[in-house]
Amino acid sequence: MFREENEGYSKLITELLQGKNITEGNINVLKQNIFSLIGYFDLDPNRVLEIILTAYEFNYTNDNFITLIKQFKVSAVAPLLGNKFAIYSKIQPAATLIPYKKIQSE
Repeated sequence: MFREENEGYSKLITELLQGKNITEGNINVLKQNIFSLIGYFDLDPNRVLEIILTAYEFNYTNDNFITLIKQFKVSAVAPLLGNKFAIYSKIQPAATLIPYKKIQSE
C-alpha cells in the first residue's frame, strides 16, 4: 500500500466519472487506460476492481461496466461482491444491489 500513489487512484476515478459516456465505442480505450494506470502507478488491482464496482453501482444502467469487470479474475470479483452484499444488506435497501445481481447472472 505504501508503494501505491494517490495520483493513480484520482486518475482512475476521473476515467470512471465518464459514467454514461462509457460506450462500446470507447470501452477498449478505457480498459487500456485503466491497465496503464495500474502498471504505471503500481495500483492494487483488487482495489481498482472495487472502485470500478462502485462506479458501476452509480451507473448501473450502463452495462459496459460489465465488460471492464470481466477483465479481472473471477476469483477476485466474488469476495468483493460478497462484502458489498453483506454491507448493503445491513444498511441500504435492496434496490442498490441491482447492478450486482446483473453480474451474478452472467
